[in-house]
Amino acid sequence: VGALREAIDCHREALAADGSLQARRREIAQRRLMKAGEDIVRERFARDGGERMAALLHELVERRRSPRAAARDIIEDMATGGDG
Repeated sequence: VGALREAIDCHREALAADGSLQARRREIAQRRLMKAGEDIVRERFARDGGERMAALLHELVERRRSPRAAARDIIEDMATGGDG
């Protein structure tokens, strides 16, 4: 167990020395931030979509709007506090 712990400590020190540890922590933090943002947007879509969501879905089904454009509209509504 002692040898394993020593090997882990040496590995951690090597990662810290060349910046790999900090880069890894940054990558993990970025993924967590993106996931949290995605979760918030999904929850908001589900909770506050209502008639706006129904109208946009209709436009998607009729191929009058792309999914990306519809999502952008909803996100802009969220940012401005609008409801459509």
